[in-house]
Amino acid sequence: MGRYDLIKSINEMINENIDVILTTGGTGLDSRDITVETVESLFEKRIEGFGELFRAKSYEEIGAAALLSRATAGIYKKTAIFSMPGSPNAVKTACNIIIEELPHVVHHIKK
Repeated sequence: MGRYDLIKSINEMINENIDVILTTGGTGLDSRDITVETVESLFEKRIEGFGELFRAKSYEEIGAAALLSRATAGIYKKTAIFSMPGSPNAVKTACNIIIEELPHVVHHIKK
């Protein structure tokens, strides 16, 4: 999926009144990894704590390789977007971080 396709998909979900979008993959350092640059270009506000917590938790799990993670989150058109690495373990780690806070996040962004 290219940058244009990702933006199109995000906007389609927002038009369907989706409150939270989770993306997986495309957060690495390869030239084909465009998710972070794409979603961050849309953000009106960033949720810095997500990436910070994700990398801290990942460090506990995988050590210094966590520094390669570019997990990110932010708000675009009153929708929260969380972008996480694509490995199943990384998705599990990310979901464990955000799941309990999602209602709180949605409450604040809809104000």
